[in-house]
Amino acid sequence: LCKGIVQRHSIPAQRVLAHSDVAPGRKIDPGERFPWRALFEAGVGHFVEAAPLRRGAALKAGDASAEVEALQS
Repeated sequence: LCKGIVQRHSIPAQRVLAHSDVAPGRKIDPGERFPWRALFEAGVGHFVEAAPLRRGAALKAGDASAEVEALQS
């Protein structure tokens, strides 16, 4: 079903998203336990390995520092 929809409508792989990708504060389905890699290997969607979390101070709205400036440039 998914492959047919993607092909008929010429949907790029990067545009096949989960609700949680679009509205992370409101939606959690289908969730991180969904077999995303299997869907990708079946020819649907785009799969990227999760990046490891960095340790260190978290940045928040309103912060102004060299680290914020580096991220924005």
